[in-house]
Amino acid sequence: EGAAAGRSRRGPAAWLSHSWIAGHRRAAVLVLVVGIPLTFVGAWELRLLFRGPYMLFFVRHPALTSIPLLAGATAFLLHAAFKLARRQLRRHATPPEPERRSRKRGVRVQAPKAQNGAGKARRRPRYSLAEFVRGGWRGRGERTPPLLFGPALSALLCATSGFVFAVMVTASWTGAAIYEHSDYGALTLEMLRNGEARIKPYEVAQQQSENGLNSPTERPTNLHIVKLDGKLLWTSVRDPDGLFRILSKPTRGVMSVSAGSTAPAVRQSGAEYDSDFRYGPGMRISDNLKWQVYKKKCFGCDVAEMTGVPTPSGPVVIAPYIRYRGNWFVRRPTFGGVYLVHPDGRIEDLSPEQAARSALVRESGRLFPEKLARRIADAYKFKRGIWNRLFVHTDQLEVADTEGNRQPFLQDFGVLGPQWVTTLKPRGGTFTTAGVMTTDAVNGKTRVWLSGRGQSLIGNQKSLDIVRGESFPGIDFAESGGSDAGGKFRVIEPRQVFPGGRLHFLLSIIPDAANRVTMSVIVDADSQRVAAKFPATPEGDADLITYLRTGRLSGESADGSEVTDGRESRPEGTDPASTLRRLLRENRGEQRSATGRVSDLKAQERDLRRLLEAAENR
Repeated sequence: EGAAAGRSRRGPAAWLSHSWIAGHRRAAVLVLVVGIPLTFVGAWELRLLFRGPYMLFFVRHPALTSIPLLAGATAFLLHAAFKLARRQLRRHATPPEPERRSRKRGVRVQAPKAQNGAGKARRRPRYSLAEFVRGGWRGRGERTPPLLFGPALSALLCATSGFVFAVMVTASWTGAAIYEHSDYGALTLEMLRNGEARIKPYEVAQQQSENGLNSPTERPTNLHIVKLDGKLLWTSVRDPDGLFRILSKPTRGVMSVSAGSTAPAVRQSGAEYDSDFRYGPGMRISDNLKWQVYKKKCFGCDVAEMTGVPTPSGPVVIAPYIRYRGNWFVRRPTFGGVYLVHPDGRIEDLSPEQAARSALVRESGRLFPEKLARRIADAYKFKRGIWNRLFVHTDQLEVADTEGNRQPFLQDFGVLGPQWVTTLKPRGGTFTTAGVMTTDAVNGKTRVWLSGRGQSLIGNQKSLDIVRGESFPGIDFAESGGSDAGGKFRVIEPRQVFPGGRLHFLLSIIPDAANRVTMSVIVDADSQRVAAKFPATPEGDADLITYLRTGRLSGESADGSEVTDGRESRPEGTDPASTLRRLLRENRGEQRSATGRVSDLKAQERDLRRLLEAAENR
């Protein structure tokens, strides 16, 4: 009975813990010695699982953590100091009356008396949460709440308010920091004269990559444009397809689709394209490329784009990455360097200077991150500060995006080299072109051209409507945003081009299936009309490339006489109907000699027949 009474006085938890330790002391020590280090090691190995919250709250937007902590700590200290001062003053005041309030309002009771008239007055038990919920702290007489309860509640309320405030302002602070640390130099359209742009839009390149990949176990991913051996190519990575293969099979290499012509020109095999990667973009868990980079190279960095590039020694993956610099409240993205990933698992960490000296990385145009170029363009709206961006909107410009592929677009301008090009428009419901921004794809230098106040240049968004309003024989445009577009055509992706040093937009007319380009159209931003039309044929592609480089149409003299835009009659039977007949004959000849492109040529033949019938009936 005495032992049972002792156990009851100590409590069951104390008895159990004492008896277990007494009998298993060595096991308990072993659990502590082995279990705690293993817990830390496991947490360290699985730290990538918590990388998302860490990057959000501590790296990209530290204000989400610092402002609530600062607000909560300040409120806690001020409230605690106030309570201590008030208690100190009350200690020297007149003692209160012996009567106290009870839990029932309006009823006064005496404080508990000492038992048998001896000793001190009996103390009441401590407060419980249930008592606080029912009657509050003042329901137990003169007793006051714990010293830290009020400060803790104030800290919680202020921290919550600080978090809401940080969510509202952190994006603006980051944008303003990017603008303040970016050097926006001067640009003229003459500097962009005769640049090289891609003829094939992103949507068509993606569809042709999927249609051209001859493998049941792979899928094309990470489609990006690169310049290789003086030619523009759409390249993608051949990642494993299916849950089992993603977890167990490697990335097999890369593939490419021509960007300088409307023809697919798919390449997916050969020493330059085939190789099993130890770490790939589409592989999962520890074999994923980002997992390895974040684990072994830079945990607090962001990999921007992963671009597969075929080389004579085998395919590689170029992955520029972004670092963050700043203080406890604002951190801005900066160019950190480039990871060059080899099939055998080697990951070269190149600084921006080292990457610029690498011929492969520099000439590909995939050195400066596309995402960072977009952030720099978006930050231009903070030119006059955060207040102007939120409320006044004076001279505020923003990126003019259209449906599908977002800006910036990679173009090569010869002396300037590869540039990320972005079109800017005034804020609000206007759709003019207010400026053009270029960011060097090698060193990140940014330049801006702004249109004059009295100049009216059509924007890329409204150039789509200009093309839809034009008459194209045999082409019936689908309704913008409509769901029933079967058998119809769409106009997509206005890319800014500068033939002759003047702003134009290059647009592509494609069928709803997006498996090919039917026609390329040039819209003059100044005159706001269609300047030229080029059919999706080898001859049409050659004429388009010539026009982009020289600013003159095929057959046009250097002084501007004999303007020919494909709609006027040409000598030697080159009127639209004669041209279509010639192209139809060439198409049938190619079908007889081609082996792998018969389906594409058949589709092209149907389009040419429809266009010819419409031209002859006009």
